[in-house]
Amino acid sequence: MPQITETLIFWIILATQVAGISSVVVARLSEGSWGAAASRRVFFACLLAVALATVSAIHLHAACWLIGAATLGLMAVGATLDFGTSRHTAAEF
Repeated sequence: MPQITETLIFWIILATQVAGISSVVVARLSEGSWGAAASRRVFFACLLAVALATVSAIHLHAACWLIGAATLGLMAVGATLDFGTSRHTAAEF
């Protein structure tokens, strides 16, 4: 079995990071459209992939695990952040 190098781990983390960030953008842009459910499924699959890649990098003592951890946080915030423009207060009603 060939030994996994840190360079290969870095590129795997980078690929999952790009896929994860892209899935957040697509999921947010497709809200309310016919493809919203599919894009949410892709987002959760990418979230799992980024998590597994990050845990694998930590387990293999690769220094690039921090990139994956930052992406996990960014994906969580990006998925839950509300970009709504209409804000109503109790005084407006």
